Amino acid sequence: MTYTYYMCTFVDWEKTDLARKIQINKTPGKILQAYRERAELSIVKLAEKTGIKYTNISAMENDNRVIGLSVAKKLASALNCDYAKFLSS
Repeated sequence: MTYTYYMCTFVDWEKTDLARKIQINKTPGKILQAYRERAELSIVKLAEKTGIKYTNISAMENDNRVIGLSVAKKLASALNCDYAKFLSS
């Protein structure tokens, strides 16, 4: 549902596709994939932006590689979000 007030449109976060995707797939890799897609970046473009090999990003998104602290910070910087989202709980 969207709301419009004073020429601004607000979107109900819980109803967005990104929110649903994160809620269903809460692994660090799936969260990474959701944020990368939100930024409209390919794996190769994210690799170029972060200096992380695209094969490693792919492995992280598929939960075949753990996302460490330094990598999480690089990814978060490139994707404009909190690095803690990519760390395992």
